[in-house]
Amino acid sequence: MKENATVAEYEATRRARIEALVAMAKIGYEEYHSYLEMNQKSVQVVLQRDLSEIYINNYNPEWLELWDANMDLAPVKDFFGVITYVTEYAFKPEPYELAIRKDLEACKDEDVQTRMKVIATSFQDNRQMGEAEACYQVIRCHDFEIY
Repeated sequence: MKENATVAEYEATRRARIEALVAMAKIGYEEYHSYLEMNQKSVQVVLQRDLSEIYINNYNPEWLELWDANMDLAPVKDFFGVITYVTEYAFKPEPYELAIRKDLEACKDEDVQTRMKVIATSFQDNRQMGEAEACYQVIRCHDFEIY
């Protein structure tokens, strides 16, 4: 797909690529659309995408520019959907939490002070660091001279 294609060229190319894919799968284009209607997640919007774009999240270009972070938009049908999403997101374990729990389980018979040291060490060993903090740590630890 060329970078400066018109909307019509993009849509024609996308349809041709999908038609080629469904032909390889030995199904019709309309049958492909009926499979898109099957869904395990109740209500879900499937945006039109080219084959090379299937791993791109739904996003708003203006919001993305201002937010400058990962974004994945999805419509929500009712309050239950909102509550379910917020609850799952809020209680989703971070990768470092699982490592801390494993390390803490290994020393469950130790005294409180030892277990607190294990938690602190495990946190420092497994946490993720942002780019700004990483730059600061490199400069601080290596005593670079900045001109």
